[in-house]
Amino acid sequence: MNLSLKQSRWAALALFGLITTAQAHPGHGGLLSGFTHPWNGADHLAAMVAVGLWATTMQGRQRFVLPLAFITTTLLGALLPASALLLSFAEQGIVLSLLVLGGGLLMMTKMPLQTAAVLMALAGVCHGYAHGAEIPAGESATTFIIGMVAATAILHALGLLAGRLTTLWKPQLARFWGAPVALVGIAGLIG
Repeated sequence: MNLSLKQSRWAALALFGLITTAQAHPGHGGLLSGFTHPWNGADHLAAMVAVGLWATTMQGRQRFVLPLAFITTTLLGALLPASALLLSFAEQGIVLSLLVLGGGLLMMTKMPLQTAAVLMALAGVCHGYAHGAEIPAGESATTFIIGMVAATAILHALGLLAGRLTTLWKPQLARFWGAPVALVGIAGLIG
């Protein structure tokens, strides 16, 4: 399904409206918190946009495989802390995902769709676990995760849009989206 830019704007407005409306109802305290969470960390923000950017290197419907792999495993990863499973390598996985995503974009790495999907899925588990471990006490885990998944999808879409516009405008510049992503990963190694 291809949405025009105008349709995408309306969809984003509708989503924000739904979140605001749901937030006003009891029992949905985690929705807005979950939605804003991915936007508050440079590591998550960079990775989620980078998944969309990388997806622009794919053709046709294959573009949606990488974001779907990331979103699905982010959801699964977010459920792991609630099940008391300890994913000790989550933070290292987040840093590694940023280095792989940023470096791959900079080098304009072409890889088979299955390989790229597995990489996105592994990154998604780590990012999801970190989100799930940070669900504020007293907030609904379910609504937090719904908000988080919605924000993740929007960030992927922004990456797809940025990559597409860059490719249409100056294709040779598309690779440089990887630099800020890799720098966030390097900062994670240092800090």
